Amino acid sequence: MILAGVILAGVTYYKERSLRLPRSIYMPIFLLSLSGFYLANVCEFVGLRGLTSSKACFIYGLSPFISALFSYIQLKETITWKKTIGLFLGLFGYISYLFFGGEGGLWTWQIGYSELLLLLATCFSAFGWTLLRKIEKNTTLSVGIINVYAMLIAGILSLLHSMCVENWDPVPVSDSKLFLYSIVGLVVISNLICYNLYAKLLRQFSSTFLSFCSLVMPLFSAFYGWLLLGENFSLSLLLAVSFMVIGCRMIYHEEFRQGYIVS
Repeated sequence: MILAGVILAGVTYYKERSLRLPRSIYMPIFLLSLSGFYLANVCEFVGLRGLTSSKACFIYGLSPFISALFSYIQLKETITWKKTIGLFLGLFGYISYLFFGGEGGLWTWQIGYSELLLLLATCFSAFGWTLLRKIEKNTTLSVGIINVYAMLIAGILSLLHSMCVENWDPVPVSDSKLFLYSIVGLVVISNLICYNLYAKLLRQFSSTFLSFCSLVMPLFSAFYGWLLLGENFSLSLLLAVSFMVIGCRMIYHEEFRQGYIVS
C-alpha cells in the first residue's frame, strides 16, 4: 500500500502540481486510513483464514445495510421504505443463490473469531467509504489526493503491524516469486484501479447503492465459471439476478428522487 501511495502521489502531483491538505481535513483523512484501509484489510485477511467462501460471502452481503446505517449517521441520508424493500429484495436473491446455487459448503450460524473479524472488516469498510463520501462532499480535494494520504498512512500502519507480529529475518517472505506477483496484482488492480474507481463513483452515487451493487460479485463469478470453465449453470442464479435487478432499480430510483445520486 505504501508503494501504491507513492506511485499515486507521483501521478497526482504531475496532474495537479500540489498535494497540500487543509488542516481541517487531517483528522478525517487519518480516520479514513485507519478504518477504511488499515483495519478493514487486516480484519479481512486474518478472518478469511478460518471461513468457508459461502459464509464469507454472506457476511459481505451485510455491507449495504451497514452502509445505509453509516450514511444515516454521518451524512443524514434518509432510509425510506422503498429503499428498505429494495435492500431486502437484493439480500433475498443473494441468500437464495448462496444456499441453492452457488458457493458450496455447509456452514452453521455460530459466530466465532473469524466471523467476528470479517464482520468488523465489513463495518470498517462501510464506515470508511461513507467517510470518504463525506470528505468529497465537504471539500474540493480530488480523489487522488485523498487516496494518496490514506494509502501512505495505512501502509505505514500495516508495516508497523507486520514488524510487531511477524518474523523479520530478514523479511517475512518465503516465496519471493509469489510475493512479487501478489504485490503487483494488489498495487495495480486493488489499490490503484479499484480504490480510485470506487472513490470516483462515490461522487455520483451513495455508498449504500455501491455496496448493494457489490453483491453481484458471486453472481459474476458463477457466470464466468459457466462461460469460461464449463461449470454447471444453476437456475437459482437467474432467480438471484432477478431479485438483484429489481432491488437495485428500487434503490436507484429512490436515491435519485432524494438527490443522493447525481444525474
